[in-house]
Amino acid sequence: MPAKTLHITNSWHETSGGISTCYKALMRYANAHARTMRLVVPGEQARSEAFGEHCRIYYIPALRAKVGDPSYRLMWPWGPTGSAIRKILREEQPDLVEISDKWSLPILGGLLRAGWLDGIRRPALVGTSHERLHDNMAVYLKAGALGDWMSRTMLHKYYWLMFDHHVANSPYTAGELLPAAVSHKVHRGLHVLPMGVDTDGLDPDSRTPGAQAALAERASLPHGAKLLVYAGRLAHEKNLPLLVDMLEKLPPDYHLLIAGDGPMREWLQTQGTRRTGGRLHLLGHLNGRAELAKLHAGAGAFIHPNPREPFGIAPLEAMAAGVPLVAPSTGGVRFYAGTGNAWIADTTPEAYAQAATAVFADPVATGARCAAARQTALAHNWPTVAARFFQLWDDILSGVQIRLPEESPDLVAAHDIPRGPRPGTAWFRLQRG
Repeated sequence: MPAKTLHITNSWHETSGGISTCYKALMRYANAHARTMRLVVPGEQARSEAFGEHCRIYYIPALRAKVGDPSYRLMWPWGPTGSAIRKILREEQPDLVEISDKWSLPILGGLLRAGWLDGIRRPALVGTSHERLHDNMAVYLKAGALGDWMSRTMLHKYYWLMFDHHVANSPYTAGELLPAAVSHKVHRGLHVLPMGVDTDGLDPDSRTPGAQAALAERASLPHGAKLLVYAGRLAHEKNLPLLVDMLEKLPPDYHLLIAGDGPMREWLQTQGTRRTGGRLHLLGHLNGRAELAKLHAGAGAFIHPNPREPFGIAPLEAMAAGVPLVAPSTGGVRFYAGTGNAWIADTTPEAYAQAATAVFADPVATGARCAAARQTALAHNWPTVAARFFQLWDDILSGVQIRLPEESPDLVAAHDIPRGPRPGTAWFRLQRG
């Protein structure tokens, strides 16, 4: 019988966000394989709901974050939220507990690891990194050199010690964990395991002149306008000002359509009107996969501006749909996007504008890159990726020696990992810390 795993995260939006997308996908395929999963997330009120036959989501009442993105709620390992989490752990008695949080929840892993929570048997402890602590501090605290020191110290003396194993969603995300592994007496695994993409409904054959005309009509744009799109949360860490800066450098027939919502919506609306002559159009939150498919079917290119993206499901969705992808030269997107399947640019307005115009310059070359991008996305489909997660959890619980797959020649980008073998060449790797 497969083991029971329990997953805890503060990074939860019910209708959007890469982390919630990841957990929902894993639970879908856990149900298909009769695996028991439990997910604990913050919410407005206490409730639980079945997610298929074998999975369940617990919502813990939690206040909104005071620092960082206020759209998130924050659970703590003590107080009312801590009591609620401990009650769930006692009832569920999971074999493996995974925590995706670098702020308030890692100490819970340490308490479980030390056996200091009565009535809860000692599970395997996994800390999953879906983002870089250093990047979040740089965006929200703006502490400069002090923030660099704080993030390094927290990772080395606090976060790294709380778990038996660590999982990162890209070599870029893993890069800040490798220094944290140095000089500890106890060895802990560090595994690089990417998230996946749902390719259903994202079909390059849907990209027709009619679909492009329909998308232009939705935004009240003239026929023949070049349609650039971005889809994602409108949050400060996404480097969204680059989109406005890029659009200023482009000819007047280029328009940018932004799908999503978040705290930067008003700023984008104001700046788009003032600086781009009304060529920036906010579509709001997309309701479901069908709307996303229509967006990609009509798009001329997908623009992803974040050079510190931990992984990036939205760019992979664009690649699955056959949309040309303009992506940054750094960050987790480079785990799967390169010069053979995307348009890679430094994150300057001039470089991004040049990359956007290059997409439309040579239709034959663009078609070849998009075909390669589609194959990349298919290799990251959720059934394949979920099977790798399940195998990793089983291997951790069984204590087997985790062997590395052969290196992939397609993963050649630098990922800011300070030491060790060439990064980005395996689905996961065991690192002695």
